Amino acid sequence: MKRFGKMLVMLFCVLGLVIFFGCSAFQDIVIPTHIDENAISYSGQEATSYVPWTTLFDAKRIESYVNFNHLNTQAVYQNLLEQDNRDYSFYIDSVATSIANANDFKHKVFDPSGPIGAMIPLLFGGTIGAMFINTPKKGKSNEPK
Repeated sequence: MKRFGKMLVMLFCVLGLVIFFGCSAFQDIVIPTHIDENAISYSGQEATSYVPWTTLFDAKRIESYVNFNHLNTQAVYQNLLEQDNRDYSFYIDSVATSIANANDFKHKVFDPSGPIGAMIPLLFGGTIGAMFINTPKKGKSNEPK
């Protein structure tokens, strides 16, 4: 009987440990907790609702999905930022090249030693001079009388 009693106590202790540790997983389903509705919508998951409460199991699950969505969103924004930096670099270099080319062309056109730069003042000056210089009329001579 002594042996049977020891076995019974040992069996009771083992069953107690199994129930104690086995029920900890069950406790997550039973323990109520409150999760913010915005956190639930951010996670993109449904929670078991016992208005306004839910379970600890759902809270842990929602937490993992919130973390996942946060990292996913950050990765998307990081990719957009990198793409924007590449686009900016390309376009700002393109604009700077266009400005440099236009400045070179401007200097060639309006440089006084160049053909166009010399012709424009001559053209305007010649036109003004031709308007104010009297030319002899036909049939009249310019000799003084």
